[in-house]
Amino acid sequence: MAALTDDVVFQHDANLPLIIAHIKGAADTYFRGSVLCVTAATGVLDASPADADKFVGVCLERVVAAANDFVRVGVMGRFLFVAATMVDANIGEILHPLVASDNPADMVAAIAAGGSIGNPTAAGLIDQVTDTANTTGWLNTAIRHLDNT
Repeated sequence: MAALTDDVVFQHDANLPLIIAHIKGAADTYFRGSVLCVTAATGVLDASPADADKFVGVCLERVVAAANDFVRVGVMGRFLFVAATMVDANIGEILHPLVASDNPADMVAAIAAGGSIGNPTAAGLIDQVTDTANTTGWLNTAIRHLDNT
């Protein structure tokens, strides 16, 4: 997969609250359903995140932003996505956006040797897989850390 060029079909779980924030963006196009990070240095949205960037949420609508325009982001909720990592074996895993991609299909669960993910901070926990044939499942952004010690 690669960075998005169009909106992503996703669903929000209406049984749980959706917390929305308006976050300042860089001049860019933010696609509905993209997983968004802010830069570690400036705190501004970045549709092509780097290692040190921080996940903030899911873009709720397409925005063609000028510098410093605000973007509606679902910062906490439960979102249904299609992604290769949405398989039964990954239930309970924390997902991270992939470096240089805002595409939820690119999210990764594996941690590299030495404990470094090598990707932006955690997006959330896979808490249910609904369709293993189509790798569809729920990402719960309210849970971004597990202490397995």
